[in-house]
Amino acid sequence: MVSYSRRQQFKYGSFAFLFVFIVLVFVYFFYFTTPESCFDGKLNQDETQVDCGGECSGVCAQGADVVVEWSRILLRTTGEVDVIALLRNPNRRFATEEIAYTFSLYDKDNLLITERRGVTFANKQETFLVLLRDLNVGERIPQRVFVELIQKNPWKEITTALPQLSINNRAFLRASETVNGHAQLSATITNTSFTPVQDISVSAVVFDTSGNAIAASSTYLDELPAQTARMISFSFPHLLPEITGRTQIFIRVQNTIKR
Repeated sequence: MVSYSRRQQFKYGSFAFLFVFIVLVFVYFFYFTTPESCFDGKLNQDETQVDCGGECSGVCAQGADVVVEWSRILLRTTGEVDVIALLRNPNRRFATEEIAYTFSLYDKDNLLITERRGVTFANKQETFLVLLRDLNVGERIPQRVFVELIQKNPWKEITTALPQLSINNRAFLRASETVNGHAQLSATITNTSFTPVQDISVSAVVFDTSGNAIAASSTYLDELPAQTARMISFSFPHLLPEITGRTQIFIRVQNTIKR
């Protein structure tokens, strides 16, 4: 017959074993079955540092702000203008999926005429154009435009190369040389990559002889196959002088960050 003391020892020993077992089960599930994340304090996934780099690049990436190189008001017809801004992402490795912008137009007395808001993105080390069309200013004459940028998404490290696209064979026709009376610019865009490129936006700017932007236009390509060239064209309904300066074309592939 088992003594009372032996039964008590067995009882307490069972409790102790059960407690240790529960702790071990908890530790196992916490450390070995918890999904990996960018906030678990561990060097896992493809991180280069704890919770930083690789899948977690957006958590730790510290990039310089996108810069507004210049902005211009482009006169069209009475009561309407276009506005453009040249933006530059100086970061060689970092991109962001969402930047909110506000274009504010002011008259000669620094009184606000109108505002236009929107959202864009910034690929790594990219200089790109934001073109806003048909802003209604009524009878007032805008004298300056102010551009404000607010980054909505964190920087993300991008290790893949951007698609290789190039522009050549430019030809500019003055308004007097076209049927519709609008100046036109044509060019050839070439995809020198070995894979097709999709969602291509191309913007063109015309400058006067003093180097000031006086007109802008844009076009879009759904896809450009690998090792292929295609003709693109731009029309400028702005009132342009017969003698203009240089033209500049900007190519960007839509949001390569998500690819």
